[in-house]
Amino acid sequence: MVSQRMLQLGTAGSVIRELFEYGRQRAAEVGAENVFDFSLGNPSVPAPAAVNETAIRLLREQGDTIHCYTSAPGDTGARQRIADSLNRRFGEHYTADELYLTVGAAASLCCVFNGLTCPGDEYILFAPYFPEYKVFIEGARGKVQVIAPEIEQFQIDFTAFEKACDDYLTEYVKEAKYKTLTPEPVAAYILAKETEAKCVRIIMTCKLHNIDAETIKERVREAYV
Repeated sequence: MVSQRMLQLGTAGSVIRELFEYGRQRAAEVGAENVFDFSLGNPSVPAPAAVNETAIRLLREQGDTIHCYTSAPGDTGARQRIADSLNRRFGEHYTADELYLTVGAAASLCCVFNGLTCPGDEYILFAPYFPEYKVFIEGARGKVQVIAPEIEQFQIDFTAFEKACDDYLTEYVKEAKYKTLTPEPVAAYILAKETEAKCVRIIMTCKLHNIDAETIKERVREAYV
């Protein structure tokens, strides 16, 4: 037996990978200098000479330890150097103990999602987004809501984002009406009144600007009752 969910994820096509392979194909046909590949995050310029020189020096001077495991959060000296750099550039006061090094961003995101996600938590993703984000979130038992972009301008649809946040809060506090001798019903009532006032403002503003009914329906928030 195998996980059907992982099997489905593993056999599904990747748009990013397909674009990457198409880019390689076109590079072979018309020359790499004539193809601008924005699929994978490969660097378009070589690393600075200092990076290569440092890597070679470390391999020569620390050949017996460079391939060994470090402490779980990462090498203490490396973390302190990063902390010093952040403090110098941004005027902060980080220490090595506040940094945790991982092999790539994917590992960091998995750690963050698993560390922060509680049952019922929801994450908003702005499309287009890196497909693995959804996998990481669902793997941490979180839920995903995708906000489609404004196609004409190809910008973030902040109106849809604000509505998604408001609707989530309304849904979250709906259970408060069944609780007694707690402050939750009062807080939920205040939020409901603010949401109703916001809906009235949305409707009135849309009417004044002759916005069609379908657009108004899309922007009006969910009701508390």
